[in-house]
Amino acid sequence: MSQPVPYRLAWIGLLLLMLPVLLPGQTAPDRRFDPEALEAYRADPDYAYGLEPLPEAPEPPPRLGAGWLAVWKVFMYVVVGGVLILLLYMILSRTILRPARRVAGPSELPGLKVEDLQDLPYDRLVQEAEVAGDYRRAVRLRFLQTLKRLDAIDLIAWRDNKTNQDYYYELYDSPLRHDFEALSRIYDYVWYGHFDLPAERYPLLRTRFEAFQSRLNAYETA
Repeated sequence: MSQPVPYRLAWIGLLLLMLPVLLPGQTAPDRRFDPEALEAYRADPDYAYGLEPLPEAPEPPPRLGAGWLAVWKVFMYVVVGGVLILLLYMILSRTILRPARRVAGPSELPGLKVEDLQDLPYDRLVQEAEVAGDYRRAVRLRFLQTLKRLDAIDLIAWRDNKTNQDYYYELYDSPLRHDFEALSRIYDYVWYGHFDLPAERYPLLRTRFEAFQSRLNAYETA
């Protein structure tokens, strides 16, 4: 319940009487701060509100210096160069660096006295080797027969001191080149590797040689 208006006015008047009143001729007291006292307050840590120093921001991690970048680049060049050299060696080892094997002449086949590649009765000799189960000798004869036919149609120039690699390069512009390389690898593996060719594997190799002979027929009839 609110108080009557006269009571409110009485309270207001009482508050006004309690305020300091300057009489005529009086001046307000000097309320300026003493500079020394003010400085003492400033030096007192108890009054240093909000003046604490802010924590320093963490320093960023050190960056890789120019010297380390140069070392890293050199390392990468060495790695890439080593890989390229290894690839080049692997390529050359299959061609130039591979030990060159001379194709053995007919005189190196036991029981043959004919020195000329063109004079051997290959069909009969191959059949005899197959009947005897000497499949290594049969592969050898089939490869010599392949060289004979390549020489006959002037795709290579057979010489007793040449290697299979020499004949491969002589076929540089012939579509037979890669098939001849495959046959020469078979021959190297079987003959120079002294591999005892089992009977079940020989038919596959015979088919490879016969397919190459069929391709040579197209050159002879052209």
